[in-house]
Amino acid sequence: MAFVWNQAASRTLEAVTGDSVVLDPTSFGLTRREPYGVVAAIVPWNAPLAMLCNKAAMALAAGNTVVVKPPEQASVSSLRFAELVAEVLPPGVLNIVSGTGEEAGNPLVRHRDVRKITMTGSTETGRAIQRSAADTLTPSVFELGGKSPTSSSPTPTSTPPRRA
Repeated sequence: MAFVWNQAASRTLEAVTGDSVVLDPTSFGLTRREPYGVVAAIVPWNAPLAMLCNKAAMALAAGNTVVVKPPEQASVSSLRFAELVAEVLPPGVLNIVSGTGEEAGNPLVRHRDVRKITMTGSTETGRAIQRSAADTLTPSVFELGGKSPTSSSPTPTSTPPRRA
């Protein structure tokens, strides 16, 4: 997890400097990178700690605070991770809210202080979050459904795994 955290954070730090581009001889474009503030990160059941590290590292490195909603089926690793990083992060920088989507996720994505939403999970949940985010025009990033599921045998074979 430390490797994932370090890689994500270092890529984000490289990207927060902003750019200026000459558009024509009399004008240029300027990008200015500014933190959003509070980022809501909703992570899936099948890789909660890896996704928490990926989402939180990038958001924190860009100067944001993060509220993570882990899956109700697998929240212990996220809660323990937050305990460990609490020793090095200031209070309130990384926060975990556990519970069901209805009791924890829905209020999180509707909260007026949340300025960005990132979510990995099902298409159905993504649609619900997108409807909630539309009410407040909160920018949102989704990774929905399985992209490349594979199945493999427990012993090595000379043929690559089949696509599911």
